[in-house]
Amino acid sequence: MTSTQRINIASFNSGDTNTFKTLFNQYYKVLCSYVYAFIKNPDSTEDLVQNIFISLWEKRADFDCQEKIISFLFTSARNACLNLIQHEKIKKEKLQKLL
Repeated sequence: MTSTQRINIASFNSGDTNTFKTLFNQYYKVLCSYVYAFIKNPDSTEDLVQNIFISLWEKRADFDCQEKIISFLFTSARNACLNLIQHEKIKKEKLQKLL
């Protein structure tokens, strides 16, 4: 990883907010771009990415290296997008039935 700052996993696992801020600052915009490519909605994009970081913080003790954190972020982003797309599809189908 040449373009990213390495974090101290032990401090992240123990709840160091500065380490979390470092991760957030490194990956927030990248994840927003990634999510936006799927859903094309800026408001939903920001909501999804913020929720992913909340989930990361809640699961911080489960990670033993930065690569697993990055994998978690992008896998969570993809899954959240697919879930949202599926949810929107179901809403649209139900609306069509009502009309």
